[in-house]
Amino acid sequence: MATVCIDGFNLALQQGSGIATYGRNLLTDLHAIGHQTQVLYGPKGRVSGPDIVKEAVLVDGSKAGRALNPVERYVEALTAPAGKIAHYIPRSGNVLWPEDGAAQPPNSSFWASRELFRTSHRAFQKYGRFSKVKFRGAPAPDVCHWTTPLPLYAPGSLNICTIHDLIPLRLPHSTSDDKRTFFDLFHMSATKADHVVTVSETTRLDVISHLGIPPSKVTNVYQSVDVASSVSGLDSSILAIVLRDTFGLEWKQYYLHYGNIEPKKNLGRIVEAYSQSLTQKKLVIVGGKGWLQDNEVSLLNEIRSTENPLSNRIVYLDYLPHATLATLITGARATLFPSLYEGFGLPIIESMALGTAVLTTNFGAPREIAGQSALLVDPFSVRSIKEGILALENDETVLSMASRGTERAARFEPVRIQSSLKEVYEHVIQTCRRI
Repeated sequence: MATVCIDGFNLALQQGSGIATYGRNLLTDLHAIGHQTQVLYGPKGRVSGPDIVKEAVLVDGSKAGRALNPVERYVEALTAPAGKIAHYIPRSGNVLWPEDGAAQPPNSSFWASRELFRTSHRAFQKYGRFSKVKFRGAPAPDVCHWTTPLPLYAPGSLNICTIHDLIPLRLPHSTSDDKRTFFDLFHMSATKADHVVTVSETTRLDVISHLGIPPSKVTNVYQSVDVASSVSGLDSSILAIVLRDTFGLEWKQYYLHYGNIEPKKNLGRIVEAYSQSLTQKKLVIVGGKGWLQDNEVSLLNEIRSTENPLSNRIVYLDYLPHATLATLITGARATLFPSLYEGFGLPIIESMALGTAVLTTNFGAPREIAGQSALLVDPFSVRSIKEGILALENDETVLSMASRGTERAARFEPVRIQSSLKEVYEHVIQTCRRI
């Protein structure tokens, strides 16, 4: 058994993220295959005092404590590459964590280093160097698993890095990243890591081809998906009442699109295709505001601000708790997810696992993940998306897609993914350094 520490960079977000979901599932999967799990946080507040105070700083890390002044930030960035101290914090059980995206992760203990992530990013941008993490107060973890490339490295541990996608390079107009900095960070992360994990074969090939990483150093381990528990035990008739009373939606009589609003999610074409389809079923959009979103929401905003009949049939909801979102997914006729590019495409398998038909992209990771169990369309063609929606107006098509999707989702159940994850860890531990 190894002690494995993952970063809490995304776990600390109040509204979560796809990578935060990956991190939580990774902790669960690592525990299931016999490893002890820890999480490394970078709170704003000072990590000092009794253990309960230290843990409390983690929970309120995005707000607590005095921010570093400009001189302190400069000194921190200058000295970070030489080493940032991470302090050990046992899990006390006495701190009540929030119930939202920043809920307590399934781990046995914590590490914390003040403003670790912010400082290391600043140091990397200024000096092009990674910051070393030095663990104090308990034995260093055997393995540090970075859930996304970060300018951090634990010299006393094995380092594994997960790369989800190379979207800023493959679809550059869809992100605001500085492309050179992105490339340098991801290339250095993959080079310094003892092993690289991806969440799809599509991304694995991208990492090998575009980052120049040897194939033997990169392994695809699909993301595990376990959402059925959110609505398990609830009869569809009960869920239908919840949907009607809470959102005014009828069971299987609306289409759903969810995810952060950003160019790659293709919301603009979805709304246009929906409007052209003339379907009388509602379109429900669930998504927090992302980046470069103005073009994506311009048509939606126009429809919602006029007397257009569509304004009564398009429902927009901001971020929702996971259990509420799972109810919306379960009751939807289909999830519309014709993304322009993905590293995995979590809504595809989440929807399939909950018995909902899926419309998605006919190439790349979405096609790889969906197989032949979704309705595949050209995401760059409004006409193709519209024809897909019209096909989903047919009850037999929806039932067939939902049935095939349920079978497909079983391939991503935790027990199957854990087997692949175990093989990777055994390989890394045995060949890179003995623990």
